[in-house]
Amino acid sequence: METEETKTVGLTKDGSYQFGLRKTFLVSPGVAWDYLFTKEGLSIWLGHVGDPEEVKLNETYRTEEGIEGKLTTFKPYSHFRMSWKKPAWRNSTILQVRVLDNKGKATIAIHHENLLDRTQRDEVEVYWNNVMDKLGLKFGD
Repeated sequence: METEETKTVGLTKDGSYQFGLRKTFLVSPGVAWDYLFTKEGLSIWLGHVGDPEEVKLNETYRTEEGIEGKLTTFKPYSHFRMSWKKPAWRNSTILQVRVLDNKGKATIAIHHENLLDRTQRDEVEVYWNNVMDKLGLKFGD
């Protein structure tokens, strides 16, 4: 039986892995949300797409980097949920992003789930920390 001291970070009860990260930026939630869906913003967190309009509800997408999936939930200025698969992965994962109001500043919350193993969790941890660093350079943090 696992105790709190021996529990594997990110391991869920169903045996998959998850990763979560939040960071607050010195811009309003509206500014952060709008930027995420510009061509420049998409290139930071999703990858390069020919046209930002390609990433829309119930449509599949594929970036130049080979990340592919489908946007399944989209609540403007709140959150979105999508499937997300890297080219080398045999499985698709679920990504949820929320933009929260934190006393007038934007908190971006990432939750990535259905990760196959610890290796995938480690990969997305590096990926999302890098994304947050780039957003920090854009917005200030």
